Amino acid sequence: MSALKQRLFDEYGFADKRYRKLSSSDLFAVDGRRPTDFAADGQLYGWFCSVFVDTTDAPAIKLRFANNIPESPQILAWVKRYAATYQGAPHQVLEVRIEPSQQHRLVELAEAFEDIVKPGRSYPVRSFKYTCPRLAAALRRLEKVLSDCWGQDVVKN
Repeated sequence: MSALKQRLFDEYGFADKRYRKLSSSDLFAVDGRRPTDFAADGQLYGWFCSVFVDTTDAPAIKLRFANNIPESPQILAWVKRYAATYQGAPHQVLEVRIEPSQQHRLVELAEAFEDIVKPGRSYPVRSFKYTCPRLAAALRRLEKVLSDCWGQDVVKN
């Protein structure tokens, strides 16, 4: 098993909590979900944006966002710049491949999410008040985990 997969497992556990062995899954929920993010029916609230990491192609990762993805010109520019795929409403999905030494891209995306809800700005979806800061925090946490695993030598490209 890769050191990356072990580090993600130690930090987050698997997305599917039924799995316990490291060889059982490659998918990690990195969105910082808590028990209070689930409604009475056991489903995530509609305002929640899910973020997953897939380590199938380790050492690279595939980062996947699903549902209620905040959108702005800055985020769409990020998607274009880094050749990410984005599908808009009604079934929103954003996917991007992150190679070792590219984890700085996560911080750039975090800043774009934070920019949406800067004080004094208006935004079209009220839930972005909660979604954007949580996504930014999740991305910064993931960047630290990847930097620990891949090393601190970050090359911006």
